[in-house]
Amino acid sequence: MKDPKASTKEKFQAGVNLIASLPAEGKGGGEKGGGAIVGTNHSAVLPTQDWINPDQVKHYEKALMSGEKVDPIRTYEVGGKTYIEDGHHRYVASQNTGISVPFINHNKSGPIGFPDWSQVTSQTPE
Repeated sequence: MKDPKASTKEKFQAGVNLIASLPAEGKGGGEKGGGAIVGTNHSAVLPTQDWINPDQVKHYEKALMSGEKVDPIRTYEVGGKTYIEDGHHRYVASQNTGISVPFINHNKSGPIGFPDWSQVTSQTPE
C-alpha cells in the first residue's frame, strides 16, 4: 500500500494481505537450529539483523501453535523490497510453522538490510 492517507485499518489489511501472499517456507519448525529460512536465500521479506536466537524462535513457534496471537511484524519498503523493522523472530517462527502473523507496513524508508537470509545465523546469547 503506497497511499500515505490510508487509514490504519487499510494499512493493517494491506499487511494481512502481504503475509497471506507469502510462501510458508520451512514448515516443520527449526530444522536449522532456530529457523528453516535462516542461512538460506529466502527473499520474500528481508532481514535487517544478522542473527536470530533459536530459543526466541521456539518461543514464538509454541505461541503460534497454541493459537496465541503475537505482535504484528513491522516492515518498510525500500526499492520495491520489504524489510523487517521489528519481528525477525516472529517472522521465522511464522515461516517454520506455516501460521500467518500480520504485517504492518509503515511505507517509510529505512536502512537497506540483507539481500536474503543467507548471511543470518542462529546464535544463543550467553
